[in-house]
Amino acid sequence: MKTISPGGTLSVAVGEVFGVTRDDHGTSGYESRLEVPSDIVRLGDDRHPSEGFGGGTRIVTRFRCKRAGSFKIDFVEGRPWENDPLRRSTAINCR
Repeated sequence: MKTISPGGTLSVAVGEVFGVTRDDHGTSGYESRLEVPSDIVRLGDDRHPSEGFGGGTRIVTRFRCKRAGSFKIDFVEGRPWENDPLRRSTAINCR
């Protein structure tokens, strides 16, 4: 399975499962949401423990494209009391 971090670009075949890897902020107060276009199916999340001392959990969210095209998955993170959430877009090119 091909994976990428938020903010990058990934090329995949239609129907191929791919993942976007990000850190789990756990108890930091951050809330995360994903904005996924209807041409991409979200398949679920896998959680992986850190490989380093004191590191947090890594989340791999799995997706699959329904059709060919260029799409954008937005990861929006922020604390409810802050005004400007962090938005990172991942470009997916489905062929």
